[in-house]
Amino acid sequence: MSTFAIFGTTMLIAKEKAEKQIKALKNQPDDFQKAVNEKAEALLQKMRPVQISPAYDAPQFCTEWLEVAARQTTLGGVRLMCRIKEDGRTKTGKPKTKLVWRPYDPIKGVQL
Repeated sequence: MSTFAIFGTTMLIAKEKAEKQIKALKNQPDDFQKAVNEKAEALLQKMRPVQISPAYDAPQFCTEWLEVAARQTTLGGVRLMCRIKEDGRTKTGKPKTKLVWRPYDPIKGVQL
């Protein structure tokens, strides 16, 4: 099972979101692109991090993917996450196990 992935935001995702939000200037290409770029820069820092890499079996593959992605696009809020099993209980008291993403530090391991 693949348990490591990179979470964060990319400029491509931010631009797509900015284009959806700015529709009034579509008839004016120069103004539209300028407005989209400004809005995307602001959104890049504010957006909620999402999984931007495929899931990998080891953290070193994620760091290699991150090096390649950083050369191709602007990244924001990047963090390495690990998928772990978390035990809990349902409302009726039955045991329940779910998979959750937690931050991963190569020195400390998974941060709970």
